[in-house]
Parts: sequence; structure tokens; C-alpha cells
Amino acid sequence: MKVLPNHFNFNPTIIIHGRIINGCQDFTLEEAPAILKKYNVSDSVWQEVLDVYSPTSTDEEITSFINVGDWEVCSVIAKHGSDIHRDILVNNRGVFVRVAVAQYGNDDHRDILVNDTRAKVREVIAKYGNDSHRDILITDEDKHVRVMVVRYGNDNHRRILINDTDPYVSGIAAIYINYEYINNLKEK
Repeated sequence: MKVLPNHFNFNPTIIIHGRIINGCQDFTLEEAPAILKKYNVSDSVWQEVLDVYSPTSTDEEITSFINVGDWEVCSVIAKHGSDIHRDILVNNRGVFVRVAVAQYGNDDHRDILVNDTRAKVREVIAKYGNDSHRDILITDEDKHVRVMVVRYGNDNHRRILINDTDPYVSGIAAIYINYEYINNLKEK
């Protein structure tokens, strides 16, 4: 793993497991020509990437960048690293890092994050977690979290949330329940 800080458009360029990441762009060497052309990347900037490029990254290399504290780097590690790295990052103070851990981690990570103080983290748990996580989040204070429980939960979650005090949540639950009901009629 290599990091070129403030490299292109004031973003770090991160190279991990053969992927090149800068801002929203996440690509391989094979995909590079189209990206370089689209973003008008100069030959000298691209050469800086090629000078440090490696198709592989060791756990030790990746772990060494966790302690740097850059949220963009840690978010990339949460996505492209392993559970060893996510075990460290699960308690990171950066919300985008914890969101990435919630999305790409395992249920043990989600067990820790299910009660996170930030609603965005809990929304991701509702989407990528299991029904046990959704059982906890069904009473979440944030309506967007409860909507994610409706979308990714089961019929029991929807039957409970159709009676939610927020009309947005109960309306989404009604739509999902009716959609399931209509599909079941079509199958008969």
C-alpha cells in the first residue's frame, strides 16, 4: 500500500491491492487510460503513481497507514482491507470510516456499530446487517434508519413499522407491504 498525500485535486492518491483511488475514482491500471483522459491527469502526475505502484499490499503496510489518521485513507482501508484492519477501524472517530466498516465489515463489526451515535452509520447497519440488527434499529430515533429497516428488513419489521408515528415511515412500510401482497397474488 502506498499513499501520495494531496496528490491530485488536493486528494490523496491511494494504491492498495493494485487499485488506484483518488477522490471518487477507484480503478485499476487497465482502466487508467480512460480515467486519465476524462480528468486531464498530466503525464508527470501519472508517473508519480507509476513510480510507487504495486499490485499487492501486505497487512503490515496497510496497518501502518491506519495510525496516520487520515479519514480518506482509513475509509479506503475499511473498504479494501481485511477484517484485521476493520477490527481496528470499528472505533475510529471518523463517521465515513465507520460507515465503510459497517458496509464492508462483518456482523461482529455491525454488532459494535448498531448503537453508533451517528444515524448514517446506523442506516448502513440496517441495510447491510442482519435481522437481529434490524430488530434493534426498528425503534431507532431517526426516521431514515427506520425506513432502511422497512426496505431491507422482513415482513415482521414492516408490519410493526406500518404503525410508526412518522407518516413517512408508515407510508413506506405500507408501500412495501402492498407490493409484497400484490406479488403474492400474482404468484397464485
